[in-house]
Amino acid sequence: MSTVIISVSLAVVMIGVILFNAYRRAVRHSSRWISAQLRESRTPVEFSIRGFEGTWDPSAPDVRILDTGQAIYTLDDDGMVHLRMKFDNGRERTFMGPLPPIPPPSAGRSIRLVLVGYAATLVAGFLIGARSADGSLERRVIWGFVGAVVAMILISVSVTALQVGTSIRTRRHSNR
Repeated sequence: MSTVIISVSLAVVMIGVILFNAYRRAVRHSSRWISAQLRESRTPVEFSIRGFEGTWDPSAPDVRILDTGQAIYTLDDDGMVHLRMKFDNGRERTFMGPLPPIPPPSAGRSIRLVLVGYAATLVAGFLIGARSADGSLERRVIWGFVGAVVAMILISVSVTALQVGTSIRTRRHSNR
């Protein structure tokens, strides 16, 4: 029984670390965080991105750049945000757009709803996995975590597909 408790505890801590890191990286690549950093420090904001994360495109606010490389954001005196992307394949591209307005405080509520939905989906995956297994408690817990991992993969693929679809749709509308 103690191995089950240790396994569950380690798995919960591991999932918590993964979720915290994913949330922190997602926030860090958002227009809200980047523009706040540019407003406060007036120094360049620089970080690397992986293709599935994407980053904010200041020239098209609803579009995320889904590629790998180095992103460097700067703010000029006219309030324009400049993004210089150094892609891993060696090419460079620049994007420019206005600094977005400061969002109202209620915008944080939608982020909390998304996080609650994400956590609920993970719990549902765990429960479905645990309920579908038969045998010992340890076996049910293991299958519960398999269900949670499958739920996490499904959420990740769904969110990425949604981001790509939104980016394509916004680009298509902006090119008209």
